[in-house]
Amino acid sequence: MAYAKINNVTNANMAKVSGVAKAAIGKIINIDAPGAASVWTTNHKSIAFDRTNDYFAATGGAMTPYDEFSYGIWMKTEETAAQVAWQYSQQNYCYFISSPSGQIPYIITPMGNITNATIDVGDGDWHFIAVTCEGESGSECVVKLYIDGSLHKTLTSTPTYTITSGEELKIGRFIVDGGGFIFGYFGGSLDEFSIWRDKVLSAAEITTLYNSGAPIALDVNSGDYASSGDLTHWYRMGDNDTYPTIEDNKGDYDFTMTNMTEADIEEDVPS
Repeated sequence: MAYAKINNVTNANMAKVSGVAKAAIGKIINIDAPGAASVWTTNHKSIAFDRTNDYFAATGGAMTPYDEFSYGIWMKTEETAAQVAWQYSQQNYCYFISSPSGQIPYIITPMGNITNATIDVGDGDWHFIAVTCEGESGSECVVKLYIDGSLHKTLTSTPTYTITSGEELKIGRFIVDGGGFIFGYFGGSLDEFSIWRDKVLSAAEITTLYNSGAPIALDVNSGDYASSGDLTHWYRMGDNDTYPTIEDNKGDYDFTMTNMTEADIEEDVPS
């Protein structure tokens, strides 16, 4: 009889412990479960540009202008002449990367040029380029250029400018909207192009994104990267894409591969 009572009490206590444990596990599962599945699986693809006439044509029309931002892009090139990987606005609110002499000499901003880069990015290896802009017209603006996770240049100024009508975001070339002058088709490969509008990523976040040379998922927070909720445009550059469409995995600003073939989606990625 006594053994039976002890056994029953023990069983009851174990049941309570089990119930508490299950409840705790349930809370942990509910807390840790992501709100939505990431579009990231692995990174297998990038896009190769021939420097002759390859580019992406925007299918979303003009992009709404904005002041503060962060950009990130993986780039691989061996070209030594001037070229443009991406560009927004040919007017006085303009950002693009160029690579003469195998370097990044300038990024045009509302306040002027970041010049005299000393890191060779025309060496045929993958490099992660990030740019942030903090400020607005009439106030102090700070533009920072990061290469491979490290701050390379900082430009501080107090510019006065007017953001005019929105223009198309361009990848692979510089062109004046409406046609006409075209400059610097890109020659090389691009991967994982991303934009955070109205968000200035921290240096620690950019180091996390570089991840010692291997891209990470941008739509979930990881390590010091805490801005997945501020990501507004993300192009996987082949992964999850169906030729000739390059899909915006965070917004609705898609591109069409132009003067290009499906073979330009290559299995060559930073790692």
